[in-house]
Formats: sequence, C-alpha cells, structure tokens
Amino acid sequence: LSTGDMLRAAVAAKSDVGLKAAAVMKAGGLVSDDIVIGIIRDRIRESDCKFGFILDGFPRTLVQAKELDNMLAEEGARVTKVVELQVPDEVLEERICGRWIHKKSGRSYHVKYAPPKSMKKDGDGKPIPDSMIDDETGEPLMQRPDDTASALVKRLNGYHGETVPILKHYSPKGVVAEVNANQGMDGVWGEVLAALKRKSSAVSSDAPTSSSSTSDESPLSSLSQFKPTWQLPDGIENHIEALIVKSAIGGTLGAAAFRSAGGAMFGVGCAVGSFVERGILDEGADVAMPKFELPSSITDLFNKKD
Repeated sequence: LSTGDMLRAAVAAKSDVGLKAAAVMKAGGLVSDDIVIGIIRDRIRESDCKFGFILDGFPRTLVQAKELDNMLAEEGARVTKVVELQVPDEVLEERICGRWIHKKSGRSYHVKYAPPKSMKKDGDGKPIPDSMIDDETGEPLMQRPDDTASALVKRLNGYHGETVPILKHYSPKGVVAEVNANQGMDGVWGEVLAALKRKSSAVSSDAPTSSSSTSDESPLSSLSQFKPTWQLPDGIENHIEALIVKSAIGGTLGAAAFRSAGGAMFGVGCAVGSFVERGILDEGADVAMPKFELPSSITDLFNKKD
C-alpha cells in the first residue's frame, strides 16, 4: 500500500478523510499524520487486506510509527515485520540521480541500468534530455525535482535523522530484518522473501511446557507451546492463536478457561466462527478441533501488555 496512491484514491472517492485531505492540499498545506493514519485505517479494512498488507512510504518518522502502532492496536493488528534495504549513500546517489520516469504510466528508466532505447549522450557522457523518450508511447521522460545531487543530500539527512530511529523503535520487538540491497535484483529479492517468510508453527517433541520465558522473549512466543493438530490454509493458524489470546485479554474468554483443553478448544471454536463471519473460512469448512498441551501457568501470558 503506497501512501501517495491511497491519498489520491481517498480524495477521488470523496470519503470523509479524503475530503479533509483535499481541503488541506487545496490550501497549500501538508497533509497531517492524523489524516494519513485515517486513510490507512480505511484502506486496511477492505477485503484484500484481511490477510495482511505491506506499507510503502510510511511511517517515515518515529512519531508516525507510534501513531501507526496505536491505530493498528485499535484494529486488532500490529507491525509484524520491518524490512530495511541497506544501500551505501554513494550508491544511492548514482541510482537516484540517473533515474528518469514516464509521468503518466509511472514507468521508470535509468541512464546506466535501464536506459530508454532512444537515449543519446553528449560529449561528457551525460544523457541528452531531448533523447529521453518513453519506449512505449514515444512521450518525453522527466526527472523528479528531488532526484538531484543537491536534493539528495537533504533527503539522506532526513532519512538518517528521522527514519532510522524507527528501526530502533521496532528492534526490541524482534521484527526488524536487514536486507543487503547493494547487490543484484535476484539477491535482493531472495533476502526479502526470506525476511518475510512465516516461521513454522511446528514444535519439537522436547519443547518445554512451562509458560516461563526469558526477558527478551516475546510474550506471544509462549503460543508455540500450544500444539494444534488442525490443518488449515497457510497463515490461518497464527491468526486463530492471536484471536484466542486477544479474546482472553479482552475478557471475552476468561484466562481460567484455558487451564483445560476444553477451554482452549472452546476458544478455537469462537475464533473459527469469527473467521466464517469475516469470510476467511467457508461456513461449511471442515475444521477439526485441536488438542492442546498448555503451559502450566497460562495466566502470566495474559497479564503481559504486548
């Protein structure tokens, strides 16, 4: 989800938050974080986001990150991965300052890595602007005003000063993944896929059954001690486990109910029912009730704030 695309779509749709954004932009102001958060909230409620989403271009400051966390918590969600694409500043200058775009389609070209077929160079080896033509339409290409060496200095200062602190904010939660983006596309893509891969829910036979955890262990990691035997579509298990814990924390299901396998099965039944209502599972889906091996003291899990 690109914040720029979502903003334009909200304005075009004339939604409540879109009208607020349009008024601000018409007055020449900058759209506030509250408005952007509202646009994201509306967008992630759409059906194509029910299994998750990726945000592009937001958050860019620590304040935005904290506001995003609060909004997601209200929606029963949270940030599960932050992927940092690591590229040296000097490499970024070459990449960004050589970029040309076709404004209508968004197609991107690069004078070194992906030049248009029409590109010609002057005596200094620089592209001749009039020769920069879109391969498909024959229309002229353009450079963004901030794709210059002087503008890049300000952008990088802003990134290191305002965006990098976001990594420090999320690092203690164990969700930050570093990707070496100073390599070929296949290498970058491979590392991104590895960073986004879901962890297996399988538990070894010698896994501990106590609910005690180390200080750096995520509170929800104790869920790995539940050993469900169901078979559901990829990812559903994690959602159901999260719903069970959320229900217990919210008081819908008492923590004491989870001291027995029957209580756990009841919780899963409620979670499955919720998924049927939301259209994630068909009403006639054959979902076997699992058998659980529960931690000896599960109450501690529900008392934690994460």
